[in-house]
Amino acid sequence: ELMGHSYAHLFTIPMTFFRFFTVYGPWGRPDMAPMKFAKAMFAGEPIELYNAGDMVRDFTFIDDLVEAVVRLSAHPPVAGEPVGPDDSLSPVAPHRVVNIGAGAPQTVLEFVDALERAIGRPAKRQNLPIQPGDPQRTEASTDLLFALTGFRPTTPIADGVPAFIDWYRAHYGVCTARARAANPYHVPVGERYCGGNSAPIGESYAASSPSRSSRSVLTTSLFQNKSHRGRGRSDMIS
Repeated sequence: ELMGHSYAHLFTIPMTFFRFFTVYGPWGRPDMAPMKFAKAMFAGEPIELYNAGDMVRDFTFIDDLVEAVVRLSAHPPVAGEPVGPDDSLSPVAPHRVVNIGAGAPQTVLEFVDALERAIGRPAKRQNLPIQPGDPQRTEASTDLLFALTGFRPTTPIADGVPAFIDWYRAHYGVCTARARAANPYHVPVGERYCGGNSAPIGESYAASSPSRSSRSVLTTSLFQNKSHRGRGRSDMIS
């Protein structure tokens, strides 16, 4: 952010830095908790829960993040033209920082519960101490995002997690026919990610669950943010 501000100031290059909060969904980073949890649960292996899962995160579904980024791309910062008193716009350069998060933090245990319902099996939980330096709670203020775009992320984990698991089944070859048909961009790789179980895994949530025509199949949920409210590292430049 500091380097971007310098360039914006020196060369009048409009820059918007995005702060992503606990993004999950299709094409997520394999080293982050949602993907690690799903892989372990399908394989019947334990998942690691730091602070016994008593951690609060602002889980943000990838479709909402993509929608926010697309909308923000139409609103580059203009020096001297803030949208309100809480705008992060620099007083000397066309540079601002915008949070993208659900604005509705939930515990990691609630996220695991949603995974269990979507996958259709209980997680084997391994409780561990909190990691040094890891904040117990994160939350995004989305007021600036809304002021700029009129949009706030709205996907609850009750909808986002099943959509993520539908994609996971299709992508890693543990899908049902409905999940595979719903995801034309799947890349099946056989049964080797199924924990040795060669039998298809059945549906785990109601057939009435809303289907998603996910834009996220064309992007990647590469970034996570463990920052405190409104503060943290930047993951992307527009």
